Amino acid sequence: MSTTDNTPRPATRNDLEALDTQEFAILTTYRRSGVAVPTTVWFAHDDGILYVQTGPEAGKLKRIRANGDVALTPSTRVGAPLGTTMTARARTVGGDEAARAEAALDRKYAAGRKQLMARLVGEGIPTARTYLAIEAAS
Repeated sequence: MSTTDNTPRPATRNDLEALDTQEFAILTTYRRSGVAVPTTVWFAHDDGILYVQTGPEAGKLKRIRANGDVALTPSTRVGAPLGTTMTARARTVGGDEAARAEAALDRKYAAGRKQLMARLVGEGIPTARTYLAIEAAS
């Protein structure tokens, strides 16, 4: 992935697999008005699909339910782009696929996720989870 060209292009399954070598990505969702809303996220790959965890009341979840078109850009923890932006499709998942998402995220971020969840519980912040699946648009 180039670090200078940021012209969005459709993601392929191979792109999504390769993105999994990064720790963070900017997930851009879109308001009904078309305004882009970028959010830095953790994600994990499993069998051609990227999974993201979010809260059940998160704005990105509401935007994805209204419009599943998203953009992904590998990034630093603070959202500085590290490569090419790719377009993809996102959807919410439940049941067995949510369990698959949880397992993929836990494999990739085990210690960091446990620390984050413990901190949230300690601060009284709800820890309910909703999972997103991000796939190549084609």
